Amino acid sequence: MQLFFWGGSTGGLGVLLLITATSVAVLGYFGRGARGENLWRRAIAPAIASVLLLVISYLAVTNLDALFGVDPGTGPAFVVPLLLLAMLVIGTVWGLVLRVTNRTVYDGIGLGPRAAAASATGFSALLDDEEGRR
Repeated sequence: MQLFFWGGSTGGLGVLLLITATSVAVLGYFGRGARGENLWRRAIAPAIASVLLLVISYLAVTNLDALFGVDPGTGPAFVVPLLLLAMLVIGTVWGLVLRVTNRTVYDGIGLGPRAAAASATGFSALLDDEEGRR
C-alpha cells in the first residue's frame, strides 16, 4: 500500500514539474512573437501562471518528506528528486542524440501520428483511413 502511495505521489510531482516547465516555455514561445495574441494571453496570464506554479513546485519539492511521511533526507524524500532529475537529464541527452543521429525522428517529435517518421501501419494508418471515409 505504501509503494502505491509513493508511486502516485511521485507521478503527481512529475506532472506538476512538467506543467511548470510548460508554463515557462509558453513565455519563451510568445516572447519570440505575438502570433496574433493580445498582451494578456501572451505575457500576463502565462507569467502569473509560471510564478504560481514555480512557487507550488518549490513548496512540493522542499516538503516532500511531509508528503511521503518520512524523515527529511531519507527514503523517497531523497530518492524521488534524484530520479526525476535523472529522467530529465536522460531525456534531454536522448533528444540531443536524436537531433544529431536521426533528424527525421527528431523533427517528428510532437507531431503525433502525422509525423514524417510515423509508420504507415497502426494508429496513423487508422486515422488516415477514417479521414478517407468522410
